[in-house]
Amino acid sequence: MQKPMTTTLHHIRQWPTPAWRERYLLAPSCVLLSEAALLHAYQEPGALREIAVATYVLMDELKQLQPHYPILSEEPPAGLIQVNAAQWVELTLNCQPVLLWDDMTVAADTPEED
Repeated sequence: MQKPMTTTLHHIRQWPTPAWRERYLLAPSCVLLSEAALLHAYQEPGALREIAVATYVLMDELKQLQPHYPILSEEPPAGLIQVNAAQWVELTLNCQPVLLWDDMTVAADTPEED
């Protein structure tokens, strides 16, 4: 019998608030940075220290955003793991659930239902 997959993959588009991180970034978790969250990680040295789990970025997304945001052509911040499309598929297959977050402020302020 296979062990159930329990690592949560959070795909985040905006930089998470402290309240969101405290509530949702629990072990075992990992994060895929996208859009504004990715840009924040490049613009704010040390920002990734706020995320205490493995943090990924899709190499294809980096390439697509570089013409619009030249900072993304620089050396990636320490701790940011670049993955290609095949690695992304493998990551999503090995994680459950995979959650897409657009606005972490709403999620962090909303009480959980029992």
